Amino acid sequence: MVAFQLNKIVKSSVTRNHTMGSFSYTFSYKNRPLKIGIAGAKSHARLSSQHYLPNSCKSNLAKKILKLHSLVQFEELTNIQNIGNWIKENCERIDLIYTNIDNWTLRLIESAMHYKYKPLFEGTEKNIIEVINNQISVY
Repeated sequence: MVAFQLNKIVKSSVTRNHTMGSFSYTFSYKNRPLKIGIAGAKSHARLSSQHYLPNSCKSNLAKKILKLHSLVQFEELTNIQNIGNWIKENCERIDLIYTNIDNWTLRLIESAMHYKYKPLFEGTEKNIIEVINNQISVY
């Protein structure tokens, strides 16, 4: 049996201790899912800093927003130099913390969340641009 705890963070937080178990997380802006991912119990950096720093890893929320912000108008995003702070102040992050979960199940949960919520900044740049162009309103 998989147990989980829901942590809803109104403003994205980077100071909490994530040593309890594996995680799935969702970043949203005005109720629109932007990025959904998973991290293992030993992936503190994935949860605490990587999504706020565009050059910290191959795929993160800050990098996607900076690359595609001209296609998606975020009202409060006026200074792209402070993208990490903008994410912390304007995006909601929800963490699901799981105990006793294997990698296969964690990836299945992530896939199901992608299917249901269709986060804006998931997939290749080409796919993201196609999603943006086919939407009447992003928000």
